[in-house]
Amino acid sequence: NVILNRLTPILLFYFYLSVKIYRSIDIRDVELGIETYESAKRRLKDFCLLLGYHTKFKSPGLIGDTGQYILLGGIDKEGNNVENDITYMFLEIFTEIKVPDPKLIFRVNDKTSTEIWNLCIKCLSNGCGSPLFMNETLIMNNMVEFGYEREDVWNLGTSACWEPLVIGKSSCQNNPFKSIVLCDSLYRVLKKGRDFYSFQSLLLAVKNDLAIEVPLVIEDLNYDYSPLMSLFDSDCLNKGKDFSHKGTKYMYQGVQLLGLPNLVNSLLNIKKYVFDRHLITLDDCLNAIANNYEGYEDLRLLFLGTSDEKFGSTSAEVLDVCNQLIECVSHAIEPLRANGNAVKFGLSSPAYLFQSVGSPATLDGRKSGEPYAVHISPISSSIDINEILRFAGRLNYPYNCLNGNVVDFIIPLSYQKQPEKLVSIIRDAFSHGLFQLQLNMLDRQVLVDAKSHPEKYPDLVVRVWGFSAYFNDLPEEYKDNLIARAGIYETA
Repeated sequence: NVILNRLTPILLFYFYLSVKIYRSIDIRDVELGIETYESAKRRLKDFCLLLGYHTKFKSPGLIGDTGQYILLGGIDKEGNNVENDITYMFLEIFTEIKVPDPKLIFRVNDKTSTEIWNLCIKCLSNGCGSPLFMNETLIMNNMVEFGYEREDVWNLGTSACWEPLVIGKSSCQNNPFKSIVLCDSLYRVLKKGRDFYSFQSLLLAVKNDLAIEVPLVIEDLNYDYSPLMSLFDSDCLNKGKDFSHKGTKYMYQGVQLLGLPNLVNSLLNIKKYVFDRHLITLDDCLNAIANNYEGYEDLRLLFLGTSDEKFGSTSAEVLDVCNQLIECVSHAIEPLRANGNAVKFGLSSPAYLFQSVGSPATLDGRKSGEPYAVHISPISSSIDINEILRFAGRLNYPYNCLNGNVVDFIIPLSYQKQPEKLVSIIRDAFSHGLFQLQLNMLDRQVLVDAKSHPEKYPDLVVRVWGFSAYFNDLPEEYKDNLIARAGIYETA
């Protein structure tokens, strides 16, 4: 409370300045000649730069992770697709200034124009990591089935990174629980030492373990009063109640899954080398984990090898294993309640680094303590941007799989020379069921040089998870992770 009392005047001051700059711009002012396009754009640029001030002060964890974003695109309350001069201005501004904070989030649908798509890709091409794209049609339909009212979901936004909610009516707490590490279920099953006579019997045992373990993460939480947060919730104001004491209309909580690609690749390796080819045994697999691959380097190289049967492949077998695991978690979470409300889950978690510390090795070739895979992303150089997007569009997203399902990919700078190709790939993927997408357009050699010579790259911006940051501001392990992933994807 003491901290809140000290921060409130500062936060309200920034809010006042932001509103003064932004609210004074009306799209009709340009149409009526009160403002020119360029003068209005200059004022919006000032607004963006103002929001980017004192990033370190506003970042409770990693520098840049402030939760600030500007939402563009999508339909309005009457169902009309919204694109106007202000939409264009923001995209042009972020293309020009290349700042990490705030970030842009763009709601896309089948009416999003080609011109807007081209501007979005041009913005991404400057390396700022914005915008993140949301498939609003799919997300809104899931929200309604989950429990949000249809009349509210047109005002779809996110809580910070990518977790959907209703702006002004929702105080959803989307990641208050520890992320569920899916690979742990396979390790627990193997440690029990059962004999499995088929891959399907092993997969069933893993799903049964998940069904038992998932509910253990969910619990009621005690939230303190937050007057500042409640001021921005219309229902809290109407009821005169704080968000934490039943003032808000929607107070859903969510959990996030960690390491889905690692678990899927581990299971596929077992299927291929234990059950199909009979090259190794489950005991060999368990010993490799227990010894962190010491003495089992040949097994690790085998598991790391490129194959058509990897997470991100559009192979029917890969998709089937993924969808079975997602459905299992969906069913396990469905009857659960947190603070009296239904619980949602997502396939994207920012914990891929810090929750991997001290973790056991996994049967995809990952050693103990190494980072888990990032969101819905391949960990194989054989899968390119086109395939991972088609794969993600074919995943099943149950109604409660609503807490962020982001494809995160690092694409080579060569796409700067062929943006129309990238537009075509992304538009097609969203039309076929892609949930969310964020991209980095980076050169691995630049990242390597920037780590060794930070003074040469003071303005190098990278996308981290749901936020962007200056590369030089990141801890070393995050720099190394980006370099490693860029190395994998540059040959995809």
